[in-house]
Amino acid sequence: GGALMCDGRLLRGSRGQAGEIGHAILVPDGRSWGGTGVAGIFEGYSSATAVVARAKDGDGRSAGALNDSSLSRLLQPADCADVFRHAEQGDEYAKSVVSETARYLAIGCINCCRFVDPEVILFAGGMAQAGDFLLHQVRNQFAAYHWNIESVRVEILAADLGAHSGVVGAARAALLVVDTADGML
Repeated sequence: GGALMCDGRLLRGSRGQAGEIGHAILVPDGRSWGGTGVAGIFEGYSSATAVVARAKDGDGRSAGALNDSSLSRLLQPADCADVFRHAEQGDEYAKSVVSETARYLAIGCINCCRFVDPEVILFAGGMAQAGDFLLHQVRNQFAAYHWNIESVRVEILAADLGAHSGVVGAARAALLVVDTADGML
């Protein structure tokens, strides 16, 4: 998911679809994800659910890498927090999943910057719960792939509302629709 804010206002676009950052194509003809019928979308590589899916299926890593990982004992009820926890504890396989996730997130953020030039990019939901362990890597990857014609000026932060950001954002969007329908905006 995602949202675009400008001057304190939610940008909705002509049909209310602006800000569907998670559905931007990140890897052409990549992983199938969701019900949109489009493969390779950002969400399919960098959402909390996708991190678990990529950890479980190996996503191009050697067959033995997962078997050697401490994650192999957890993969039935594993969640994104498990992947990050094992990476922080030094598991090489989990670290590679997190590093790759940080790269995907950074590239997605750079693409957003090319379109809207934000001051701040906020991570919320499951990915924000990974905290500085992930955000530090995202910032480093962002700097590595950012163009060299000017320095990086966007801040990459975790949203204060964390996992509740999406619910609060959806409620605000619903209020905007109601207010607009009533002629209040």
